Amino acid sequence: MRHARKGQKQVFELRKSYRFEAAHSLPHLPPVHKCHNLHGHSYSVTVALTGESLNRDGMLRDFLDVDAYMHPLIDMYDHVNLNDHFPVTTCEALACSIYNMLKPGLKELKSVQVSETPKTSATYSYSDLIGVCDVV
Repeated sequence: MRHARKGQKQVFELRKSYRFEAAHSLPHLPPVHKCHNLHGHSYSVTVALTGESLNRDGMLRDFLDVDAYMHPLIDMYDHVNLNDHFPVTTCEALACSIYNMLKPGLKELKSVQVSETPKTSATYSYSDLIGVCDVV
């Protein structure tokens, strides 16, 4: 494995994606907006972890460890109305909320991306400049 040159940092990133089916509505939008009414999506959630070094097994983090944090969330939100679990159910708000749930156990967590469709997604990543997201 090549190492970073002097003055440069090496960074490893791993990503894993998960899927679940759920319904939601955006009742704060005008009634004429199609997302105002209850509807469903095939959600995809991708988590990204980063770090500068690998463990003795040659991994940043075992994918099974990531699964141990994600599977309970996926199981909890699969085939439910997300409005019963979150105050705001936009992709942005879901990405932020999931990030906040995962970060205590996945210290290497860089970002969470939530997609409602193959063409739409929102990503939340923590920034010291911004601080932890606060969903309305």
